[in-house]
Amino acid sequence: MKIKLLYGTGFIDGEVPDRRVIATYISKREKPIKKEEIEKSIEALNVERGKSVVIITTDITRACPDRDLLPYILKKTQNAKDVKIVVALGLTPL
Repeated sequence: MKIKLLYGTGFIDGEVPDRRVIATYISKREKPIKKEEIEKSIEALNVERGKSVVIITTDITRACPDRDLLPYILKKTQNAKDVKIVVALGLTPL
């Protein structure tokens, strides 16, 4: 999966192996994600016992429904050996 990350006044391109990506969400203020869509997407998440998980989430200044997403994700990762949450901070160019 090719990704583009906002960095400074530009972007950085990167790539993550498809097998490592379970779900992605791009938040747009104009069209919030419905709770039913969140539940359906996360239903496919299956973490094997003993695996490590990293969850990357936004900070509170972003228009992402982290408050709705994280409880479902954490419940699905309860079998993981290790769960880390990384809060991705960033700047939006003015």
